[in-house]
Formats: sequence, C-alpha cells, structure tokens
Amino acid sequence: MSQSPPSSFCGKPHYRPLTRRGACGLIGAMLAAPPVIGQVTAPEVTLRFHHFLPANSNIQREVIAPWIREIARQSDGRLAIEVHPAMSLGGAAQDLARQVESGDVDIALTLPQYTPGRFPVAETPSQPFMMTSAAATSRALYRLMQEAGRAEYHHTHPLAFFVDAPGQLHTATRQVSRLTDLRGLRLRMPSQALGDLLGPLGIEPRFFPVTDLAGALQRDQIDGSCLTAEIVTTLGLETALPFHCAINAEGRGLYTSSAAVLMNRARYARLPADLREVIDANSGEEISVRIGRVLDRFETAANATLRAAGQTISELPEAEAQLLRAAAVPLHAAWIRTLDASGYDGAAIFARYEELLGAAV
Repeated sequence: MSQSPPSSFCGKPHYRPLTRRGACGLIGAMLAAPPVIGQVTAPEVTLRFHHFLPANSNIQREVIAPWIREIARQSDGRLAIEVHPAMSLGGAAQDLARQVESGDVDIALTLPQYTPGRFPVAETPSQPFMMTSAAATSRALYRLMQEAGRAEYHHTHPLAFFVDAPGQLHTATRQVSRLTDLRGLRLRMPSQALGDLLGPLGIEPRFFPVTDLAGALQRDQIDGSCLTAEIVTTLGLETALPFHCAINAEGRGLYTSSAAVLMNRARYARLPADLREVIDANSGEEISVRIGRVLDRFETAANATLRAAGQTISELPEAEAQLLRAAAVPLHAAWIRTLDASGYDGAAIFARYEELLGAAV
C-alpha cells in the first residue's frame, strides 16, 4: 500500500515548526485525554492461584487456563487470575489448604488426602473401588459435599470438587497379569487405603508425592506405582514404566484421587457483587463435572499414546478384580469408623455416596 506524501508547496515537503505554545497545548491535550487503553486492559482485581502440578500439565493447559480466560471474558477484563504452578509460591503440596485458609493465596487446587483425616467426607471417593468415570464420580462427590461435607471447608469458599480418572498399575520390570505377579514389588501408593488393600498380596508399599516419582525410579527405589496413564505420559515416564495393568470390577475403577478448588472466604466476600457473580457462574456442580469429563478424555488419549508406542497394556481378570473388591469391604468399614470418629454418621454418609455414585451420569 502506498503512502501519501507530506503536504508541500511547489512539490517540496514543507514542515511547520512546533512553537512552544503549540507544544504546551499538545501536551495539555494529551494529559487531559482519558487513558482509554489502560482502563480497558488493567484488571480491577487480581487473584493468585497456587497449585502443585507442573506448568506444562494437561490440567494447567486445558482446565485451568481456559477457566481463567472465561472469567476474564465474562468480567470484561476486570477480574484477572495469576497462576503459580509447581508450588512456586513456596511450601509443600500438603500446605495448600492452609494457604487458602490463611489468605496467603487466594485460590488453590489441592487434594484432601494430602492431609489425611482432615477432610474425611471429601476423601471418601478415594477408597478402593469407589469410583466409575471421572465425570460421574465428580458429580457424586460434589453432591455429597453439598449435603454432608460443607463443615469441612467452612473456612474457605469451595469452587469445585472433582476426581481423577481411574488409576491403574504401572510397573518397571514385569507385566502384572495376575494378583500373584504383585508379590515382591515395591510400589508407590497414592493412599494408605490402597496400600492396605495390596499389602497382603506381597507388595512393599511406599508413600510419597507423585512429584517425587521420577527420582525414585531413577534411584531404583521402587518397581512401579498406582496412578493414571495421563500422569505417566505427562511426566514422561513411559520408558521407565513400560508395563500397564488396569483393574476394574463391575464398572468400578481400582481407585481415584479427590481434588478441591478452594478460594479464600474473605477474599471472595470482598469482591464486588458482579465479580462474585462471575466466580459463581464458573464454579459449582457443572464445572466439577466438566473437569471430570476433561480428565476422562485425557486418560483415553494417554492410553492410546501408550498403545501406539507398542507398550504392554493388560487388564486384571474380572474374577481376580472381584476378589480385590471383596477385600476392600473391611477397608470401607474402617473408613466408616474414621467418619464416625470425625463426628459424622459414617454409615449414612457411605450409603449416601454409594447412592449418588449409582445415580450419577
């Protein structure tokens, strides 16, 4: 595209010098003009969101980031959320709930089982064979928390409760096709309940955060772990853990992990009413279920990636999975006693969760 030449006389460019009076007038006009760009782009409120997952994790990229963009859009840019992944604001993953309660951070993604026994209602889906799909189980968990678990989080303003996809068994040195193949394996367990379930089969349970898994494998401290295929691929552990075994009994996955997105209660209350409405529109049951659907999709894609790489994937025979599920019954009874000891009607909560899980879609 051609440009117009400067104004000229007799074909020669002519520039009028700017006088001192003209310069002062121009500066005055600039200062008097409203800063339109700054008003449009500068957020009125900025919240800090802290979590333990890597910055390149699927949840960061495909759950948290779109959620933040939607909140910015609905608030016309007035509400911004800064994400601080991988515990970059300090502390350990076990500290996240406390950081929200104290106001050290505004929002956090945390797992109830990081502080065992403190949030027993929220931990209930993490018991063995207490989940189906991530989407359906997230709906059941959210409803259970609304009905029976509000007191656990009364110091915060919960935004979502959800669960991960069904966990599998991933091993480094041999394929697990039968329960007898577990004997002698040193396995990282995501919860004490799962360690108690598999311990009698001859495993040596190890307990530590999933973020320490790669180092433990490199140091030959473990032979495998229970976790999702999505985490295996996210952490790049396909080479270290080339054998995979799914364990399902009558549509129930071996285990899952509960999660909560929490906001500082006072920070929520201080928001202008219309910005609270934006937060409300992007939290609750349907958001929880939507996260579960995304996690189900992640797991399907991760299993396809493992198969495409030629890795061995098996499923424990149904009869043996049923034996494991029967072995979980005493652990469920023990969990009911844990709920009782925390001041709840454990049997009623457990029965209600089973009912919600059976009805959830």
